[in-house]
Amino acid sequence: MKRLLLHVTWIHFVVSLIVFVFFLIVVLPAQALAFANVTSGSGSPDTSLFYTPAQLYAWALEYGEAGRSHYIQTRFGFDLIWPLAYGAFFYTGIKIGGLQRREWLANLAVITIFFDYMENLFASLAMGLYPIEVSIVVYIAAVSTFLKWSILSFSGSLMIIGWIQVVIQRWKGFKDVVR
Repeated sequence: MKRLLLHVTWIHFVVSLIVFVFFLIVVLPAQALAFANVTSGSGSPDTSLFYTPAQLYAWALEYGEAGRSHYIQTRFGFDLIWPLAYGAFFYTGIKIGGLQRREWLANLAVITIFFDYMENLFASLAMGLYPIEVSIVVYIAAVSTFLKWSILSFSGSLMIIGWIQVVIQRWKGFKDVVR
């Protein structure tokens, strides 16, 4: 595993980009539609920045038994792969971008995957236990969700900054060659 995380090439980035775009265009819309059909379009912990136990339990009530079951199944089905897809994209994007000398920053993408899995585990546990309410489980899920989105946003910003640096460096090199 350590060896896999050390050496990243353009091929790794292109493959992760293709998988990421495939998920965005094909998989995520299909999952959103299936979820909306089962839950009547109610909100979701996964797409919220932060939520309270009251909000999560309101969603659990709105979902009904079938919606809660679907939610749990997708967290341990599709949502095991999706974090790996976006994590690989951000990880490789940071590693080969202009921040490659600060490659430890790419590890933030891996940390995001961890918090996504924590969110899935604890939100699913809360849904599975419903109507029993265990607020600490929801707070752990909510904090995990917040950290997932915060670190993911920071990772995306780092990737964009790195790529802007690459473009600027190439532009400066192009201008020097033209002179």
